[in-house]
Amino acid sequence: MKNIVQLFEAKVKDAKNFDQMIGFLSWIPYLPVHRYFHIQYLYFNGDIYKYFAGLCDYKRNLKLLNADIGGFRFEFTKNSYSYSVAFFIKETQVENLFFLSSITYPFIWNMLIEKIVRRRYPDLVLLYWKQSELKDALFLLEQRLIRKYDLVVKELSIKEKRESKWEREYYPMYDSDRKWTSKSLKQVFDEATERGQWFKKVNFCFFRKDDESKVVPMASCTITKYGHICFNHLYLDITSNLLPELEGFHRKRIHLFQNKGLKERNYIPSSPLSIEYDIDIFKDKENLSSFSKILRKYPNSTKAVFHTNTNALNKLTYLPSLWHS
Repeated sequence: MKNIVQLFEAKVKDAKNFDQMIGFLSWIPYLPVHRYFHIQYLYFNGDIYKYFAGLCDYKRNLKLLNADIGGFRFEFTKNSYSYSVAFFIKETQVENLFFLSSITYPFIWNMLIEKIVRRRYPDLVLLYWKQSELKDALFLLEQRLIRKYDLVVKELSIKEKRESKWEREYYPMYDSDRKWTSKSLKQVFDEATERGQWFKKVNFCFFRKDDESKVVPMASCTITKYGHICFNHLYLDITSNLLPELEGFHRKRIHLFQNKGLKERNYIPSSPLSIEYDIDIFKDKENLSSFSKILRKYPNSTKAVFHTNTNALNKLTYLPSLWHS
């Protein structure tokens, strides 16, 4: 029997539609060690299939495998070794939102994203999820599967602001850490809220409800704030219960920013966007200074910041109608 990566590539070549691909992926049992289902969300304003097909015309390491499902093959060489990965592109129910999907090793997948996707910015844009969105989506996943599985967090990649002002002056403002744990989703997110931490990556495992030892999981899943999800089993359980919620967050965000560009509105002013914080965030002069530095990175734009000398300093407003392209 061919290995699973080869079987996946063969299916990408032969599939007539996405239903055949999803059926194949749902059939696959627990993946061998170091192989994962990978899903990367992308925002693209246009025909993404035509765009990737066009890339094949001048990038010799990218080849079209199947026009029916947007199937491609990426090849690269590293340390005198040749590698390849097959993937397909699927349109979601959200306008201009797509995802790349494959079965491969993590480092090969990372090369695909770095060499193809990130280099095509701003044409191809990686999706970004906020901490609250990750929390809501994972809690919903846990709730939907609670009768079959217990979800236990195994690994976290976190960032938090350094407490010491002296440290922030001589070192990076934010401290990064990677830690291993065996806590529930609720415990992990509650602790993050208390400590002012946010997650770059969360790895959690599915255990059978009757498994008291919690040693050998049914499946392992990792989700990052940059729109990447990878897992090794339970394809239908994970994709049907997690992906629609995550895609819904993107739909709301796109709706919020619709028709805010000057050219889209034919230079007619629009209503301002308002961002309200739960805490008086600009009471800390350091936060205000950091925000000012960010605004100064846009020299060709006009900014308007409204504030009062009352307790409403936690409200920031800017006028998108004043921004110039």
